Amino acid sequence: MQETLQKNLRDTVFDAIGYTPEQKALIVFDRLSPFTTMVTEAYRSALPGAKEICFEEVTPGDIRGAIDQLAPRDLVILIQSGSFRLNEFRFRLELFNRQLAVIEHPHLGRIPESEWQTYVDAMAYDKD
Repeated sequence: MQETLQKNLRDTVFDAIGYTPEQKALIVFDRLSPFTTMVTEAYRSALPGAKEICFEEVTPGDIRGAIDQLAPRDLVILIQSGSFRLNEFRFRLELFNRQLAVIEHPHLGRIPESEWQTYVDAMAYDKD
């Protein structure tokens, strides 16, 4: 499953989103579920130069500071067991207003292990 997950995420990042290594990438994740950890590891493999932030280890200001370092078309990946709550600012609106590319995986902690493969397969990108 991990090999398929890595392929599907690479295809999404590079083919569907059009990310290039010249752009910056930010991965914001949590460690609250095994599936979130698995997805995070797959993105690490695809984007070894990405900045990583573990949501439960930082403040909202730290996340905002990391976003401030990004330029339009840079990539933000949100990998969440539940849903990130950042009350100080409207996080997703902020990302949109900055013209950042965003990939979001919310509520992964709700997916039972018996359905992980289905989720992974659903992420396949058909280039045609």
